[in-house]
Amino acid sequence: PELDHLGLTIDMFAWLAKLDPDQPAQVERYLIISRGVIASEEEGAEGHGQMARVCLRYTPLGREDGDLSFTIERFLIPITPAEYDVAMLLTPHLCRPLLTAAGDRRSGAQLLLEHGTDRRK
Repeated sequence: PELDHLGLTIDMFAWLAKLDPDQPAQVERYLIISRGVIASEEEGAEGHGQMARVCLRYTPLGREDGDLSFTIERFLIPITPAEYDVAMLLTPHLCRPLLTAAGDRRSGAQLLLEHGTDRRK
């Protein structure tokens, strides 16, 4: 999970570096997070994994004296393992970017099952 977050952070900074600062933009990624970070209707013990879609929305607010003002909003949306699997089939580059690029292509169900083990490695 820590590598997921590191990969997401690196990926988001790369995305920010490439965008046109005067145009709104949005990016989405899929990953596993620790249960309890976002509310969901799924039952489960605290500390277990939960699949999520992470969205960042960049909105420029204008320039004043050459300085750019903007907002960045972050949304965490709970998803099912099946939704993750569909995203992995259609857009694998959006699913746990760092670890997918390193060859980790486990299913959503497998990621949830192994979340506790992954945290201890």
